[in-house]
Amino acid sequence: MWDHIPGMIDLSLVTPVYEVMQGWMSPTSEIRRFEDLPVNAQAYVNRISALIETPMKMISVGPERSQTIIVE
Repeated sequence: MWDHIPGMIDLSLVTPVYEVMQGWMSPTSEIRRFEDLPVNAQAYVNRISALIETPMKMISVGPERSQTIIVE
């Protein structure tokens, strides 16, 4: 029926752009407020938000429902 998935592009036609950011070594799984995340983790989330031009509303710091940070 289709010879490709609708909306998909040929990835051989694109060029990846890599950005290197500083990481963080402290655990985040117990953090429940964005402001309490390590500064570099906050910068990482803010950069993704800027790239996708969409504000972050939730951040997961683990697999449990209680490990979800609601960003104000």
